[in-house]
Amino acid sequence: MRTPTPRFGFAVALALAALVLSHLPGDALARSHHRRRELHGRWPLASTLWQRLRGHLPGAAARRRPRGGPIDARTNIVFYGETGPGGVGPKSSVWIRNFLGWWKSHDPSIHYAELKSRDLKRCDLASYPNLKVHIEPGGDAYKQQLALGPQGKSNLLRFIARGGAYVGICAGYYLASEGYAWNGQTYRHPNLLGLTPPVEGPIVSIADYNANQYRVTKVGEKLNQVYYGGPKVSNPVAFAAQGLRPLLRFDELPGKPPAAVQRGRVLLFSTHPEASWQTVEGLSREQMELNYIDFANRINQAAGTHFKVPEAPRRPLSVVGADK
Repeated sequence: MRTPTPRFGFAVALALAALVLSHLPGDALARSHHRRRELHGRWPLASTLWQRLRGHLPGAAARRRPRGGPIDARTNIVFYGETGPGGVGPKSSVWIRNFLGWWKSHDPSIHYAELKSRDLKRCDLASYPNLKVHIEPGGDAYKQQLALGPQGKSNLLRFIARGGAYVGICAGYYLASEGYAWNGQTYRHPNLLGLTPPVEGPIVSIADYNANQYRVTKVGEKLNQVYYGGPKVSNPVAFAAQGLRPLLRFDELPGKPPAAVQRGRVLLFSTHPEASWQTVEGLSREQMELNYIDFANRINQAAGTHFKVPEAPRRPLSVVGADK
């Protein structure tokens, strides 16, 4: 005769195991994934019970990934940050984080989040009333539109149509266009946003992106910003007809073509106003902060937000070893 299985003791042991697992760090949980699959394969009833118990343990709500991915009810700014196949350049990824960290240091009410392509595809940005700004950094516009896909494109366009601000920098500007010429070859990728007439680049007379060159160039009376392969307006008449007005101009180029344009809540930069002085030769800390201040003010104006922005760069330190 079989000895009855001690079901109560088994359930208690299972609950204790779930409690331990619930307090493991994320990397340890990831390493135990194959263990959980093995458990489910051998004892599906026990595995199901464990999952249900774990769902009621302390911290279960925090472990569940919300429908908005990294977005929550407080989030008011998001930026796309997927490097590699996602198309965001490594420098651009660092620069936008530094800029947003600087801005938040002046206004703690700023709550920003990084989005991956999967987030843009599955998350309806327009359904978050507190979300005001999407920033698309520099990198590779082809990879960005490929990672975005039709669903991500649709979500972004719906966000803009419902009053959200789109801020495109360099590749993010190319992404916003109907199409672009790159080194004389025209591209009209299916997931470009179509917010502007075609553009063209790079502007090799400033810096030859094909040779991995960048340069700090004058854009306006007081600003010096990094140019790193951004687009140039191909047809100023077509841009004007669509209500895209110049905000900054390339002062060193003949005719001073626009370096930044805006139409309503669409704000586009050929240059990098978010570039960090620590990683760019020829950009001083004061110049970076002037760019930050101008950039933040322009985002506020485009998005209709009122986040705090300092009026001037902080005073240089006079101690030995101060930043220059």
